Amino acid sequence: MRLSYKTHARSIKEIRDKAELVRNVIQILTKTTGDNIDLLRFVENEISDKIDESFNFIVCTEDEMKSNYGTTYLNENAICIREDVYYRAYEGNSRDLFTIAHELGHLFLHSNQNVKLARSSSEVKIYEDPEWQANTFAAELLMPAKLITKEDSPFSLMKRFGVSYKAAEIRLKKLGIYDN
Repeated sequence: MRLSYKTHARSIKEIRDKAELVRNVIQILTKTTGDNIDLLRFVENEISDKIDESFNFIVCTEDEMKSNYGTTYLNENAICIREDVYYRAYEGNSRDLFTIAHELGHLFLHSNQNVKLARSSSEVKIYEDPEWQANTFAAELLMPAKLITKEDSPFSLMKRFGVSYKAAEIRLKKLGIYDN
């Protein structure tokens, strides 16, 4: 049986607005321009230095994390990323950067509210699912809807935003631009 969690309902627009705000802060603090953001520098340095000195970005061993790629500890204001995921993200692996963006989504979307265990998965509406919210945040942070056009393809998003083909394809499908 898969555990289901439930949180405060959020619309795509609300998540998009939060991701846009975070993206703007990342670009200002890391002095980056263009479509690709310096996510690792932001989580490693800028959050604790300029936003919240109590934030901790921790690289954990595979033994500690087991099959989890990343975990956000809301009560401790910390993100823990599995060591192999961190090193691949540092090398530019788009899937692993998405994992970090996902955990950042939990931090920015869920830190001031209760995420609680649901009695059953049927009780949780998609917009109340913290995992859906964090995935939506990660997609919006890395590939903002306002920067995507009908002329874009998965390959153009890969090149512009440094994301994987699969993430780009899913993003375009969710925006109703791509139907392959």
